[in-house]
Amino acid sequence: DMNASSKLQQLSSMTICDIPGSHPNRWHKHFVGVTAIIYVVSLASYDERDRHNRNVMQTQLRLFEQHINSQALKDKQWILFLNQIDLFSRKLKHGPRRSIEHCFKDYRFDGPGENAIDHSVNYISQQFGALNMTANKLYTHITCA
Repeated sequence: DMNASSKLQQLSSMTICDIPGSHPNRWHKHFVGVTAIIYVVSLASYDERDRHNRNVMQTQLRLFEQHINSQALKDKQWILFLNQIDLFSRKLKHGPRRSIEHCFKDYRFDGPGENAIDHSVNYISQQFGALNMTANKLYTHITCA
């Protein structure tokens, strides 16, 4: 059936654009007709500083909150990729900052070390999820790319 084929192709269309944390007025026009947004955050950024000496993960949280709740994007489906789980795990196991307390002052975990990574990822996921004030569900995936 030609109609089903064209619908399938229409559903499988994807446009990827990397829009760094610029002001929403500069990029909102790119999202007209978009049904879903994939937002990528590096888990490994929990202990990194940007050029203004701000914690990168905290900056990502602020930007995510602005974007997901913005008037132009609040009706979209959101998919959050918490990326670089491999680097995040390595940092927590062997790095100088072996806890996300460096980024999240209220984070506490006193369990066994082998559970620290899962617990930390769940905590970060919850921090992002709590920022979603829309009626749409946030779909979160842990990725390694």
